[in-house]
Amino acid sequence: MFGRGRTKKRHPKKERLARRGAGRYARAMNEPFRAKWLLVGVVMFLITGCMTYSEAALLVAGHDGQATVVQSFETRRRRSTRLTVEYQFTDRQGNKRKEQSTVSRHTPVPAPGGTIDIRYTNGQNGHSRLSGHVNWVAVGFCGVSVLLIGFGIVALVREERATRPRRRRKDFDDDPDDLDRPDSRQTHVQ
Repeated sequence: MFGRGRTKKRHPKKERLARRGAGRYARAMNEPFRAKWLLVGVVMFLITGCMTYSEAALLVAGHDGQATVVQSFETRRRRSTRLTVEYQFTDRQGNKRKEQSTVSRHTPVPAPGGTIDIRYTNGQNGHSRLSGHVNWVAVGFCGVSVLLIGFGIVALVREERATRPRRRRKDFDDDPDDLDRPDSRQTHVQ
């Protein structure tokens, strides 16, 4: 009651900006933070791009085929046991290939000598995997990295627009140099 002066009520948007300290200086201080998000996204995209290259190649240029199972065995990783399937097949170019694919140990695999569906790309350096076993973790991380890059670009563009001085629209009616215009409100004395 006592000691409090009457304060002028601010506009709600200005109140939020004042609370956040969102002046030009404060926005400029956040620019390195936003640039770091862009950098993290680019690095993550490069790493996951290498991991998902084979998946993209199989999606775009892959062929479906049949392979003969050579053997299947369990492999232990840190905390899990996976099933590795070795198979051989002949691609469309006539190359005989023997490759392996690691899948969940609960995946049904035929006995050695049986056939299994695969997806492959042609050539000696081609990739292959069992049909339907896409590496969704790598694809998901690649998608997240693209979102981070987009977030970083949008944040930097917004930052640039916010710190750029705004242009004021020129009002031709108040410009003394535009006396020759017919719609000018000022009159000429001759």
